[in-house]
Amino acid sequence: MKTIEELKEHFSNIEFSDKYMEILKYIRENNDAKVSVQGQAGSGKSVLLKIINYMFSDDVENKRMNIAIASSTGVASALLNNNSNIGATTVHSLFALKPTDIFGTFTNSYYKQKDLIANVDCFIIDEISMVSCDLFDYIMQIVRVCRRGKPTRVILFGDCLQLQCVVKMDDPQVKDYYMTNYNGNVEFFSSFAFKDMKFATFLLTKIYRQNDTDEKFKDVLNRIRVCEQTQEDL
Repeated sequence: MKTIEELKEHFSNIEFSDKYMEILKYIRENNDAKVSVQGQAGSGKSVLLKIINYMFSDDVENKRMNIAIASSTGVASALLNNNSNIGATTVHSLFALKPTDIFGTFTNSYYKQKDLIANVDCFIIDEISMVSCDLFDYIMQIVRVCRRGKPTRVILFGDCLQLQCVVKMDDPQVKDYYMTNYNGNVEFFSSFAFKDMKFATFLLTKIYRQNDTDEKFKDVLNRIRVCEQTQEDL
């Protein structure tokens, strides 16, 4: 595993904030870490994902561990590939899932990805806000069954106030399912797995994407993000 000094040298143009250091320390010291990294656009989530991936690069190269990086959409995974040369795929492709509105209980009798998932030591999922609670429960069931209790890092990236999962709540059957099982909630953090697996949540608050002259623009973006925009903002 790369040392912090090696990470700082490789990413010499990146500010390693106290929050970055806290997250990296937590992940480094816990081979069963369950982490959710949240933050608005420009707060450094994608950069941190690259740093974490590089941190484990020696272990991956020497076949001491395997990492799978997935995103909720093809567009997001393509951006990961284009911007960082990270091999990324979609959640549905990684876990061999069919498009469906509702996911039930996982059974591994004929699961074709069983051996692949069993050998992944760290799962990184980007744009987690677009993953519904039932889908998150389902893929975490897959991980737990296939990994058979072996320590597994699961690292989530996203912004809960940004893109939301697409669920057809206008369908009475779908709505009844979520009302019965999740009290009408659909977000990933309402899943049983998120609570049972005790995910530690870290919030990135500093915005790096805009410079100091764009403070007004950053404020406008955030007011839209939290639904407090004015007509002047729009």
